[in-house]
Amino acid sequence: MKEFQLGSGHDDGTIAVWDVAMGKMFHKFENKHHEGCTGITFSPVNHMLMGSVGKDKKVIFYDIFKSKKVVEDMNLPEACTCVSFNHDGYTIAVGTVEGNVFALDL
Repeated sequence: MKEFQLGSGHDDGTIAVWDVAMGKMFHKFENKHHEGCTGITFSPVNHMLMGSVGKDKKVIFYDIFKSKKVVEDMNLPEACTCVSFNHDGYTIAVGTVEGNVFALDL
């Protein structure tokens, strides 16, 4: 993640990446989640990689500079509430509405 990037997830499933230094939206990902986006994470080792989770039980990864998905969607058995990369850049943790945590290896 670069210092000037900020991500936002919305109830309609849209995800936006903002350039804080310029005060402008950098990229907008529409119709990726079929329900609300509840969490966003930026890779600590690849400044182009962002992940998101949502109420639709999906984990989705994006190349934020090419504006496209880069990994096949991962489906979990429960609606997701949060996501975070580990410092290694390959492992993520996903929290769910049922209080479970899934550790996933990319």
